[in-house]
Amino acid sequence: MRFVVASAHAHRLEEVSRKLNDVLRVEFRLGSIPNAGFDCNAGIVHYTLAHDRYGGRPVVGRAQVLQNLRGDGAPLVILATPPLEDDTGLGLDRNVKVENRVIRMLGMCIDEWVLSGESVGTDSTCLVHMEGSGLDFDESGAVVAGLERIIAQYV
Repeated sequence: MRFVVASAHAHRLEEVSRKLNDVLRVEFRLGSIPNAGFDCNAGIVHYTLAHDRYGGRPVVGRAQVLQNLRGDGAPLVILATPPLEDDTGLGLDRNVKVENRVIRMLGMCIDEWVLSGESVGTDSTCLVHMEGSGLDFDESGAVVAGLERIIAQYV
C-alpha cells in the first residue's frame, strides 16, 4: 500500500514531510482533499465530515467504508474515522495518548477498508489529509509519530 499525506497548510506539510522523509511509499502533497487525492483509491476523512457529506451514521469505536457518489473530486472510497471513547490510560504521558489515538483511529480505518471486499493491494493508495482526517489537533509531534507507526504497518 502507498500513502499520500497532504495538508492545506505549507508549514504543516513541511513539518510532516521532514519527520516522515525516510518512510518508503509515502508522497507529500499540498492542497485540499480533491486536489491532493485525485489519484488515490481511498481517503481517510474525519467522521463528522465523512458522514455529513457521504452518508451513514457514526458508530462509536467503528470505522466505516463509505462510497463517494458526489463527484466532488475526493477519492471514490471514503474511510470515515471512528468516533473514539476518551483514552483513560492512567499515568500515560499526553504525547503517548495522542500517538496511540492516531494509531487506533487510522488503523481501524485501513483495516475496515482491507476487510470491505474492495480490491486493496500493494498498488492501492490511501490519502491521509491532515486537516480532513482530523489530525490537525496537536503540534507536539505525537500525531506524526503515530502516523509514521501506522504507515509502517501497511507499506
